[in-house]
Amino acid sequence: MRKFISVLFIITTFLVANNIYSQDSIRVYQLGTIEVIDQKAASNIQLSNFEKVDYYTIRKFEPILFSEIKQILPTALVYTNSRGEMLINLRNSDERQLGLFFDGMTLNVPWDNRFDMTFVPMDIIGSIVVNTNPSSILYGANVLAGVIDIATIERKNNGFGGSFRLSGNDASTMSGSFTLDAKYNKFNFIANVGYTESDGFLLSSNMPQMPNQTLNTNLRTNTDYKMLNTYIRGEYHFSEKSKYGLSLNYTNGEKGIAPEGYNPDARFWRYPDWNRTILTLNGVSTFSEEKEMSLRSTLWYDYFTQTINSYSDITYKDLLEKQIDEDNSFGGRFIFSTNTFANQNLRIVLNGLYSEHNEKIKSPSDSLKSDLDFSSLLISGGADYNFNWKKYLLSFGLTYDYLLTPKTGAFLENENEDYSDFGAYASFSYLQSENLRFIANLSRRTRFQTMREAYSGALGKFLVNPDLKPENAINAELKTIYELNNLEISGSLFGRFSNDLIIQKTIIDPADGKKKKQRFNLSESQNYGIDLNASYRFPFNLTATLYFMYMYSTGKEEGTKIEHLEYKPEILSDLFLDYNFSFGLDLHGEVLFTGEQWGFNVATDAFEKIDPTFQLNFIISQKIPISTEFSPKIYLKINNITDEYIQTRIGLPEPGRMFYFGISSQF
Repeated sequence: MRKFISVLFIITTFLVANNIYSQDSIRVYQLGTIEVIDQKAASNIQLSNFEKVDYYTIRKFEPILFSEIKQILPTALVYTNSRGEMLINLRNSDERQLGLFFDGMTLNVPWDNRFDMTFVPMDIIGSIVVNTNPSSILYGANVLAGVIDIATIERKNNGFGGSFRLSGNDASTMSGSFTLDAKYNKFNFIANVGYTESDGFLLSSNMPQMPNQTLNTNLRTNTDYKMLNTYIRGEYHFSEKSKYGLSLNYTNGEKGIAPEGYNPDARFWRYPDWNRTILTLNGVSTFSEEKEMSLRSTLWYDYFTQTINSYSDITYKDLLEKQIDEDNSFGGRFIFSTNTFANQNLRIVLNGLYSEHNEKIKSPSDSLKSDLDFSSLLISGGADYNFNWKKYLLSFGLTYDYLLTPKTGAFLENENEDYSDFGAYASFSYLQSENLRFIANLSRRTRFQTMREAYSGALGKFLVNPDLKPENAINAELKTIYELNNLEISGSLFGRFSNDLIIQKTIIDPADGKKKKQRFNLSESQNYGIDLNASYRFPFNLTATLYFMYMYSTGKEEGTKIEHLEYKPEILSDLFLDYNFSFGLDLHGEVLFTGEQWGFNVATDAFEKIDPTFQLNFIISQKIPISTEFSPKIYLKINNITDEYIQTRIGLPEPGRMFYFGISSQF
């Protein structure tokens, strides 16, 4: 099969000899984007290519899963945890410290303030903005270490069209997606449906023998999944001063969870049912063009359900119990903006999120063992002021964050407890010239403990700690961006100084004598680092891009320096080479490096070093010019060419060498 695909691509490459490159009419969906920088007030300050990943860069990878584009998000680390969730962090932060937004709504599930990135609908992403410093009040609370803002796509010009993709890999994965989009004067819409079914991922042949792995198979145990995504959005421009869009996103899936190797108390879980329905309304109204007075609003309803089945062993036959989660969430954001004086802008923002969570634990016979209700109300309000004068842009803002917990399950004494804190930021940009920019950011933000962290036992894997406190951190950054012709360079010095950081410890449960985890507040932690990004487009169709981050992490608990902070790789570095031929052939190569890090091995009750890893990836694609309106692209991807054994978490190996193939087109 692999030889057949390789030969097919080689033959196609030499048969096709026309330049068919052209930009289509798809662009970023702007109405659902959270604009940190007011483009009218600061037209000379734009996001760099390292801060915003565009539609065409994403489509180069034709990704099935979000993890397939992790390397093009600077300072980002995408990994799978022991619950089988695909998570992401920036600059070695905790995943719950990262704000995730999709069409302006909060993508994180409020119960746990994180989201399984497996279920992101990849084919409708128009852009991804990476904000590594939370220097804005627009996002609300719980953005302690940055934000990833995902915007969908829309048609730029009047017309009708769409796209499709069919792809798979040598782990019996088959995936397809079909999109229709149209624009007619004041109205535009997009509709998408996608389905993926996979047996899992292939293990490296260089992996040492590992417990909790099914023998005589190259597939990682219990990593299969199925996923159906549907998305539809309509937008209408009522006038030049008013436009509103309504979208519906539905996802249905199921998946297995790879058991931790080396852990005698590993989870043997499956998610037989995973559903999420999101209804989002976005709008903007302008009241005064002279003062550019406007109100941007986002309202959403989020319904999420999942079932977790827990089994006794790796055979996944004897069901111990199951957990059924149901979440209903309502959220909203209102941003009022006006020019107070020439080149000065005031913004007032209000964010609100109310969520109800029900957790049922049932026995194998479906009898009810527990039925608990939780609820939370999160409100964040504030204002910022922006000065734009010649080559200078100065912004500063204040916010107040408030959390109320009306229902706390079995912990009735904690009902109606509330927590609050303030946030602040200051940002300064200086445009030395059209090519050189200097930026300084300073912020203080809060991340509230989640209801799950404080009150959920995770089917017997955790001891609860209802006395958890919110985290807070000061983030500082000095940044330089230089652009000249085909060269772009970005460099940052950054630091994050955290208090009451929530960490996990392994302890003995006095009730049953088993090892379990429990969360505690760490006294303090410090993270210092540097990231460098550079891209150069050579005159002979070759582009080279380098991302590099070095970071040092340390912490103290009750005044004593702790040995290691878990899963904080010292170095993350990616090198890309792209070569485009005039007849439509694209070659893309990657070298990915993850530095040394430490994790806690529960089998040995000690920290264990995870060695640095290299990964080589390659993509070859060819467009076939059947007509001016229809030019399908066929492609082949090889990830982890050298079949390296890679771990990002102890006992949870990453995929070995895998081949991806497919065809896609826009029309």
